[in-house]
Amino acid sequence: MNRSLEKLRRTSAKISEFLTRDPRVSSVILFGSGAYGVVSNRSDIDLEVVCNPEIPSRADRETLLSQIAPDWEIHAYGFENSPFPTIDTHRNVDGIKVEVHYQTAKWIDAVVTAVVEHGATTMALCSHRPYTVPALIQRGLVLFDRENFAQKWREESREYPPNLKQNILVKGIPSLQNQMISLKALIQKKSAVVDVRNIQRNQRNVLYYALDALTTVLFAINEIYDPAQNHIEETVFPELTTVPDRLIERWKLIQTTEWPDSVAAFIDLANDVLDLTKSHLSKHPDL
Repeated sequence: MNRSLEKLRRTSAKISEFLTRDPRVSSVILFGSGAYGVVSNRSDIDLEVVCNPEIPSRADRETLLSQIAPDWEIHAYGFENSPFPTIDTHRNVDGIKVEVHYQTAKWIDAVVTAVVEHGATTMALCSHRPYTVPALIQRGLVLFDRENFAQKWREESREYPPNLKQNILVKGIPSLQNQMISLKALIQKKSAVVDVRNIQRNQRNVLYYALDALTTVLFAINEIYDPAQNHIEETVFPELTTVPDRLIERWKLIQTTEWPDSVAAFIDLANDVLDLTKSHLSKHPDL
């Protein structure tokens, strides 16, 4: 274990120890780069705090966190209908930026059940990709599990649901094809646009969504819950068995090549992924 990773995990464990003094904190899961082992001196700490039956109040959280360090930003932000409705942040705990995310056990249990039993790709509780929740639980580093919720959810979601694969591919394949069309159209319009910054912004946005569409399909045919994380070429791609030739090399090329060569590289890779998907579906006619 490198020194940056060791320090990050040590600080994570310290924060967890203080948080779990509140009996409503049932589990603490380290996710992101600290859990996956791909860290640098700039890596942050991301903790998912599972609460039962409720998330502690702002005052209670601040009381606990202030024992670790002063000047926490309590409820800095949050995202409704997501695993992260409430987030407390600190710019510097042991030299590391920290984000503490809170969600209830009841919410996570309902989302995991919907994904595992019904192949949910959207739902009222979690409108965007509820299947990233099992990924967080499967790939996270469990620091504390008072009521064994994390263990329970890991066991329940261990097998990738066939209906989830089907539901993702039904939408994911057309989405990838549409992204390829959008990229080609943007190249054709390039010469007509005068605002260079606007061109570059559009290029980054379209390519980002195109790569996202590609990995959505790729993860589904490999029966991998979408981890919604950075550094996937280091942490997830090596696990995949159904992949185009030189996947990691070509992925990095897209990330580092200037426009429009990056688009050509993406289109080439996307076509290979679609061919793989077609072959995969032909072998699994039940999907």
